[in-house]
Amino acid sequence: MTVFGQLVQQTMPHFVIQRSLYEVRERPSKVYGWKVFMLSQIIVELPWNTLMAALMFFCWYYPVGLQENAAVAGQTAERGALMFLLLVTFMLFTSTFTDFIIAGFETAEAGGNIANLLFSLCLIFCGVLASPDTLPRFWIFMYRVSPFTYLVSAMLSTGVANTAVVCAANEFMKFAPPNGTTCGEYMKTYISTVGGYLQDASNTKECSYCTISDTNTFLASVQSNYDDRWRNFGYVSRPPAAPRSVYLTSANTPGQHSLGLHHLQRLRGPGPVLACQGTQEEAGQEEGGVTGRQPCWGKTMMTRRAICYRPACASGTTGANNWAVVDA
Repeated sequence: MTVFGQLVQQTMPHFVIQRSLYEVRERPSKVYGWKVFMLSQIIVELPWNTLMAALMFFCWYYPVGLQENAAVAGQTAERGALMFLLLVTFMLFTSTFTDFIIAGFETAEAGGNIANLLFSLCLIFCGVLASPDTLPRFWIFMYRVSPFTYLVSAMLSTGVANTAVVCAANEFMKFAPPNGTTCGEYMKTYISTVGGYLQDASNTKECSYCTISDTNTFLASVQSNYDDRWRNFGYVSRPPAAPRSVYLTSANTPGQHSLGLHHLQRLRGPGPVLACQGTQEEAGQEEGGVTGRQPCWGKTMMTRRAICYRPACASGTTGANNWAVVDA
């Protein structure tokens, strides 16, 4: 999950450049609209996200040995495939969430700050740094709405569920049983209630007790259940769809960005405009006895450049639709 911030910082500047080109070139010429632009930004990330998810999967899942846990339970294929899908979904969430945030901000820096803030909130309240039982009751809603809550739960349960726990030598609790009893007889009632296992149940001198006998006991302590693995995958898959539905269906009129934070003034007139040299430069030319004076200016908030529509370019081609971008 720590790659989220790096991916955001790499994606947002590229998006800002592509958006500036779209506002100056494609949108005025009506080659395609805002929905097509946003959809193309999402689709172009799909193969790269899948490739990176594959690299993450093979460099993490097998070296750590999580496939051994699945093999013991006879669930190698299903759990391996689900873990890969979870990684792909995380990458898709990162890219779509990044596009969702930067679509409403004029600079990559401002969008990156907000994205990292929201990522921090999702990470803090996902149940890893603090369990839901220790969270203040007011903040429990953050645990419920954080997509990382379900992502972490799905990854944990898929990776370690249904496997016996083997304690290391320094993890056993050692104590002496009462005289005349074995460790198994002494701990039978306790183990049947709270779980765990004894290293040598027939020992009468020193008992070595491990507090956890299977991984499902640990998962229950962090409120994760293997039976909810596919449900959690479905929950994780919803956040990437939510930003898409917002900025794909949002209106993008010619004079305003979809979220109202990025402005471009598009100006047309009956007479040709001869020059575009400043932010409020006006030029006019008589044509057929009619003087057409139209302002030729407009700035993007990101680049601070003048974006001018020129029905006739300097070469004298009447009616040619040109856009010029000059430093304001």
